[in-house]
Amino acid sequence: MAAARCKECGKPTRDRSYTGPFYPAGGSNPAIICGRGSCEEPAEEIWLKEEEITRYRNGDRIFDFNTFGGGKIKLADVNPTTTGTPT
Repeated sequence: MAAARCKECGKPTRDRSYTGPFYPAGGSNPAIICGRGSCEEPAEEIWLKEEEITRYRNGDRIFDFNTFGGGKIKLADVNPTTTGTPT
């Protein structure tokens, strides 16, 4: 499973089999948050394992990613499905 990290946290250290970095399509997505511990910076780098590198070389560009304790995503302040205010 891929790992999402900010530039400061960099390559995952618990599992040294990660290779990269690779970059999210469209550049840095501030909604994807670094997966290292309590870091809350945008994940600008994606690190892949060997089997994912093979998939990447074969044209795959969509990967599941792993973050510490589950995925973290930053939400907008406004919910567009309601009146424009948070619920």
